[in-house]
Amino acid sequence: MAEPVDLCIIAEPSTLCDALVDRLGREGYEIRVAKTGPDGIELARSDPPRVILCDWNVGDLDGTEICCLLQADPITADSYVILLAEEYTSQACARVLAAGGDDLVGRDRPFDELLSRVRVGIRMWNLQAGLKRTAITDGLTGLYNHRHFLNVIDSEFARSRRYGSRLSLILLDLDLFKAVNDIYGHQIGDMVLRQVGQALNDSVRDSDTVARYGGEEFAIVAPEATLAQAEELADRLRQRIADIECPEEMHGNRITASFGVASDEDSHVDTASALVGLTDQALYAAKRTGRNRIVSCAQLPGLVETGAHDPVEVEQLRRQVASLSVQAKEAYVQSIWALVQALEARDKYTARHSQNVTFFAEQIARRMGLSPALTRSVRLAAMLHDIGKIGVPDSVLMKPGPLTEEERSILRSVPQLSANIVDHMRILQAELPMIRHQHENFDGSGYPMGLAGNQIPIGARILMVAETFDALTADRVFRPSRSVGEALKEIRTHSGTQFDPKVVEALASCLEEQEAGILEYIDSSREALKSGMPPVLAAMMKD
Repeated sequence: MAEPVDLCIIAEPSTLCDALVDRLGREGYEIRVAKTGPDGIELARSDPPRVILCDWNVGDLDGTEICCLLQADPITADSYVILLAEEYTSQACARVLAAGGDDLVGRDRPFDELLSRVRVGIRMWNLQAGLKRTAITDGLTGLYNHRHFLNVIDSEFARSRRYGSRLSLILLDLDLFKAVNDIYGHQIGDMVLRQVGQALNDSVRDSDTVARYGGEEFAIVAPEATLAQAEELADRLRQRIADIECPEEMHGNRITASFGVASDEDSHVDTASALVGLTDQALYAAKRTGRNRIVSCAQLPGLVETGAHDPVEVEQLRRQVASLSVQAKEAYVQSIWALVQALEARDKYTARHSQNVTFFAEQIARRMGLSPALTRSVRLAAMLHDIGKIGVPDSVLMKPGPLTEEERSILRSVPQLSANIVDHMRILQAELPMIRHQHENFDGSGYPMGLAGNQIPIGARILMVAETFDALTADRVFRPSRSVGEALKEIRTHSGTQFDPKVVEALASCLEEQEAGILEYIDSSREALKSGMPPVLAAMMKD
C-alpha cells in the first residue's frame, strides 16, 4: 500500500493558511489542502493523512463538528486531528477531546509549538500503525497472519456478492515439511518458510492478499479472479516454489507444495467459510493424490467417485516408511560408535565422557518437556559431540600439564571437526547444528559464531550444561571430582552468561527428583574408569 500523506489542512483561504502551508512545506511535509469542511472530510477519506490540521471555523461547520464526523468514519478515524483556535482554553480543549479530536493549539502560539504538535501527531500515527501491522502480521514470514486472512476473506466475499464480481481462494501446503524440520533442524525450516513467503508475495497481483494460514500452510485471496485464472496463478506459484534455491544445508534438496483452488463460482459456496472449506477439501485431495500438484473444486466430484487412494492405506505406508527411516538412523549411529571406541584407545576418558554427557543431556531434555523426536536428536548429538577429537594430536589430547594457547585453539576446533564429520551424514542433519554450536555461550561470548540466547539451538544449550556437569563430577588426572552439589553450584554461578538458565534449572530439577539414581550412575562411571572397563555402548541406543 502507498504511504499516506503527512498532513491535510482544512481551512478557508487566508494569509494564515498560506503561511502554514509554506512553513510546513519547507519542513519537508507532504500536504493536501481543503477550503471547506465537506471538502476536507472528502479529501481525508480519499487519501487518509497522518495528521489533520483544522481551523476552528470552516464555513458552516466548526472544528468540533468536523472532529465528530472524522472520528465516526472508519477510514479517517486513525488520523491525528489538531484544531486551531483563536486562543487555547481548557474548556475549548475539553470540547475538542470530547468530539474525538486529539489536540488544540492557539493561533497566538509560536509556529515552533504548532510544529512540535504536528511532529507528535505523526509519531503517534506511526506508532499506532506499527501496532496494527504487528497485530495482523506473521512474525516469521512477514506475511499477513491467519487472523487478518479471516477478515480479508469475509470482507472480499461480501464485496463480491455486493458487486456481482468473482472471488477465488488458493490454499497451499508444503509437502513433507515435517521432514525438513526433523532432518535439517527448525532454523533451516524457518529459513525455508521465509523464502516461500517471499516467493509468494513477489508472484501475486497487488490486489491479492497472501497470508500464512498456519504452520507450513499459506493462503492467497484473489479478488476479481475466476477459477481458471486462479488455477493459472496456482500453477505459477507451484513452479516458483519448486525453483527456490533452498539453504545450502539442505545439500541441493528441493521443496514442493500441494495446492487447492476454489471459487465462489461453485454452487456450494454461499458463505466465506464455505469457500475456505471447499478450498481445503481440494488441498487435501492434492496431497492425497500424490502431492506437488493442483486440484480445483471442479475436480473434487471425480476424485471422490474414483477414490484415487485409500487414506488408511496411505497412512499405514507413511508410518512404515517413517519406521524404516528411524531404523536406518539407528544403524548409522551404531556404526559411528566404532570411531568413538577408537578415541577410547587414545584417551580413556573420552568415550566414557560421551556416554555420560549423553545420559545427562537426555535427562535434561526430557525434564524440559522436549518432543520425543527432539529428545532423540539431543541424545544422538551428545553421543557424537566429541567425535572431532579423532583429529586432535595425542601430544595435545594426552598432555598432563597446562596447554599452550595454540593447543587450546586446537581443542576449541573440536566442535567444528565433529560437525564436519557429521555434515557428510545427511541422515544426521538435525543433530548437526547442536554439535556445531555446543560451545556458544548464552550471552553471546562463545564460539564459533557468537550466537546468543534462543539463537543457539536448544540441543547445543543442553550439551553445554551436560558436558560441564560431567567434567566437574568426573575424576581427572589434574584434579579430583566435585560433588553433585558443588558442580550444580558452579554451573549456577554462570547461569545466564555461559549457560541457559532454563537448562540449568532443568538439571537442578533432575538432581532433586532423581538424586539417588544419578549418584549411582556417577559412581558406576567412576568405577568403570578405574577398572578400565569399556562402556556398554549398546545400552545407549535403547529408547
